Amino acid sequence: MDPTSAGATFHASHHKGDTGRNLIIVVVAAAAVFCAFEMVRNYSFPHFAVRKDPVVAAEEAKTPGLAYVDALLYIYDEGMMPWLPNDKLWPSVLLDNPQNFQLGELEAMRYGVQVLRNNLTRLRTTDLIDPDIDEAYTRFSNPPTDWMFPSSEARFKAGADALRRYRAKLAAGQAHFYPRADNLMETLSQFNSLLGGANTRLYNCVGNFTTRISEEMQGESRATGTDGEPKHLMQAEVPWSKIDDQFYFAQGVAFGYHEIMVSVLQDFAGVLLERNATALAHSIVRDFLDYSQFEPLYVANGSFGSMWANHPYQLLGLLSQSRERARSLNSMLTVTRE
Repeated sequence: MDPTSAGATFHASHHKGDTGRNLIIVVVAAAAVFCAFEMVRNYSFPHFAVRKDPVVAAEEAKTPGLAYVDALLYIYDEGMMPWLPNDKLWPSVLLDNPQNFQLGELEAMRYGVQVLRNNLTRLRTTDLIDPDIDEAYTRFSNPPTDWMFPSSEARFKAGADALRRYRAKLAAGQAHFYPRADNLMETLSQFNSLLGGANTRLYNCVGNFTTRISEEMQGESRATGTDGEPKHLMQAEVPWSKIDDQFYFAQGVAFGYHEIMVSVLQDFAGVLLERNATALAHSIVRDFLDYSQFEPLYVANGSFGSMWANHPYQLLGLLSQSRERARSLNSMLTVTRE
């Protein structure tokens, strides 16, 4: 073989190898830039709803229930799309704070739709369930991590579409919503239960504790032995790497509860006025829930008396006070003014 020809062949193959490596480097660099861009783009949290257009507000005031449904739709539109917890390949899979926030919102959505299905849209428990609300309840009850056949966001979109159909019927006088005191009491009880779960997650994050009596057993005589010591202790320590997960989940719950409570102030205004409970209902939103959406640089879990903040405990305090005010509000709703 001609040495000149062999050398040319070697240099050509070497050049092709360099081109291939350069192409791989370019692709990897582009993927890294795209990944970073997507992470920044998806790292966001929703804001509370602002004052509505006067025409929409007037329509809602005229038809009880519209504000409640609009609150559910706002939770979905503003906070649950795009849906991140089921991401498997896209860069947002590397995030976890927005995902946990959305899981908290989903729980608020589920509780809100459940009480709408079982109580707010029925005069009696024997009444037929509105088919659109029933579909919304079913769709939002699906697992949050399915990513195909169909995906979670496809099911949730179908649930939101069902809520929009119900809203259209309600605005046209073809569906029902009953803003009674007993229905408001049930709504508050349901969301207090939801807040209780979020509070337990936050409480378990607080340092200096590794075991505690389960919340279900507190106050029970069988919870202690003959020596007075607790019998039903549970491991409750949350790893430091999971503390921010519990914090943002609770914030998602608080966001959903805030929007529902704002709608309650409008849809149940007559009931609150009759029971002299308007100021107390406003205080739940104004004094506590309004301050629940703070985002620290990082979620610190300092021990009591240390120079470091304890963000889970701060949020726990706000949500616990919200629960206590809601319990007081429920007590006021049981009393009819003469």
